Parts: sequence; structure tokens; C-alpha cells
Amino acid sequence: MSTKTILLVSDTHVGDGRALVHPKVPRRVGLGEDDYEKVELNKLQRYFYRCWEYMISQLPSRIDILVFTGDLIQGHKNPWGLKLTLPRIDDQVNHAEELFRPLAERAKYKYVLAGTRAHSLDIYDAEREIARRIGAKYDFVFNLRVKGKLFNILHGKTQPFVYKGSGLEREILFAALMAEMRKVPKADVVIRGHIHKFVSLCLDKKMGMFLPCWQYASDYAAVKTASWFAHQPDLGAVLLEVEEGDLPDSVKIHRAKFSFDPPKVAMKVEEIG
Repeated sequence: MSTKTILLVSDTHVGDGRALVHPKVPRRVGLGEDDYEKVELNKLQRYFYRCWEYMISQLPSRIDILVFTGDLIQGHKNPWGLKLTLPRIDDQVNHAEELFRPLAERAKYKYVLAGTRAHSLDIYDAEREIARRIGAKYDFVFNLRVKGKLFNILHGKTQPFVYKGSGLEREILFAALMAEMRKVPKADVVIRGHIHKFVSLCLDKKMGMFLPCWQYASDYAAVKTASWFAHQPDLGAVLLEVEEGDLPDSVKIHRAKFSFDPPKVAMKVEEIG
């Protein structure tokens, strides 16, 4: 039985001090053509890049469908401006291109979804530029029919505080309702990013999924939210194998290989005695 593979990558936040940065791509430090310098990665960024490279090495040599579900770069907007390894948007775009190219070269169909506008610019859509460079289609929502099942994919905005599955269940129910009212195509699988958590559930023959991310929790989770623990992210990507037949048996969900322990800086404990 033939299968189709879908690789889902979300919320990479390239350029942030707690996310992905490419160690071999320089950053601009002046106005001249030669005003570039090497980027020194911090401990978290070295951890993320090692995991990224390992994930790529463990993926199939060919991927049918590659989807980036938004928030590809961190952007530049207060209060993040002083916490960026790559303060310039063009540097973030360059680093994202180099990080994503090995995946794009394996994929037959490539898609990039618009993320939260705070991470891009109104006058310059950085995510659209990244999509152009890697040869991907770009939009705010995609409906992809694969092996007879319709996958509705977008970045999303839902942020359930405690029970992450409740927001996902709501999306599935609204998808069915809007399809019944003939306002949208009838979705079988609903996929969202944004919340930096990996959650999947089934409602009879409907499926929903929140995607993991590539950014560690920041001080925002410590000083501007009610729970540091509730905002610890799930890291990595998701690989789907899609076959003919009914849900849920016809869609197999795999966490893309990400076998390293949590970064030591995240597990740091000050021993006093």
C-alpha cells in the first residue's frame, strides 16, 4: 500500500536568542558590502542546531509534502529587540533559508503559512520571501487533499491556558459546522501551530493536531504569564504517513527524530546544600 509523507515544521523563530540560528551564515554589522561577522551561538542555539541536523539526518531521503506553519523568524518588535542574536530581518531571512533548504530539497510539494504578524513586518513580508527562496507556495491557509483526506493547515491563534486539547476540539467542531453551512471545505484533519505544544486527538473520524516548536521558553513565560510550568514548550517536528482509508487508522503520527535530552541550561539547579 502506497503512502504519502507530510513533514510539519512550526514556530522556528529563527534569529531569537533561544531558538534556531545557523552557525555558518554571517550577520551584517554595518552598511558596507563586507561588513559581516561570524555568529557565535549560545548554548541553547548549539543544542537546537545539533537537534536540527540530527532530525534531518534521520528523515526519509524523499518527503512528499513539506509544510512550515508560520512564525519562521522572530522578527523585531519590542520587547524582543534586545534579545535577538540576529537583530536584522534580512539576516533572519538568510539564516532561515539556509536552515530550511535541506528539507526543501527533499520535498516534492512545499508550503509556507503566514505566522503571527508581530514576528514579521507589515511593509515587508519576510515569510513570503523565505517561501520564494525555497520554492514554496505561500498563503495564510492551505487545504490539502492527501489520499482522500482533507488537511486544513494554518498557523492559528488559539491559546488555551490549561487544557490544550479543548482549543483543538473546538477547532474540529467549528470546522465541521462551517463545512455543513458550506462556508469552507470539509476538513478531516485540522493542524495548527502557535502554542508551542504537541497535542493530537481524534473525534470519531476527525483528527486535530497542535505542533511542537523550535524555541525554548523565554522570560515572557516567567514574568508575564501566570504559570512558568504551563508554558514549557514541546520541541521538534511531526512526520505523518498517510494511507488510503478512514481516520484515524490511515494517518500515522511520528515525532521527527529528536532524541537529545533537554538542554542543560534548562535543567540547571543551583546546589546550596
